[in-house]
Amino acid sequence: QQLGLLEQAISTYQQFLLINPQHEQVHFNLGFALMTLGRYSEALPHFKKVTRTHNRYGAARAHIEICN
Repeated sequence: QQLGLLEQAISTYQQFLLINPQHEQVHFNLGFALMTLGRYSEALPHFKKVTRTHNRYGAARAHIEICN
């Protein structure tokens, strides 16, 4: 993702979440990659998942506002 390979990062994050669906950081990263590509409706559930399980992700709450 940091190299700008967003589609590849999205695919990797999605595969990882199949194995470990509760991993908050991966949900956040996936949401951010999707949001960066303008895929807001796809990003939104990942940010919501993060805020439901961990309140420490203030950025996720801010991104929810962007995606709405």
